[in-house]
Amino acid sequence: MEFRSPNGQVPTIIAPIPFIDNYVREIIPDCRIPPIWETDDPLAMLREQAADARLAVSYGGFSFDEAMIEALPALEFVQIVGSGYDGLDTDALARRGIPFANVGDVNFGDVADY
Repeated sequence: MEFRSPNGQVPTIIAPIPFIDNYVREIIPDCRIPPIWETDDPLAMLREQAADARLAVSYGGFSFDEAMIEALPALEFVQIVGSGYDGLDTDALARRGIPFANVGDVNFGDVADY
């Protein structure tokens, strides 16, 4: 399956750590993911390299706050690869009308067993 941005370019996707970068590339191999985990100033990198990003894939251990959301003017959806919304500023997303989702109760049984 091939994904392209509206202008036909390879899509830019936000993934905050290499693990998620690898996960995203399994699904959408032809994408551009700025390595924000390699910089001391992820907001500057987002503003410079990811203004066209429409999708962010994150997890609860990463602070996806209002400043980060505002640095992504084209953002249309945030997917959390966990069952909660820790670290995600859901109020800031709601103010911009950006939907978000987590994986629901997919880990429910495993976490309960732990």
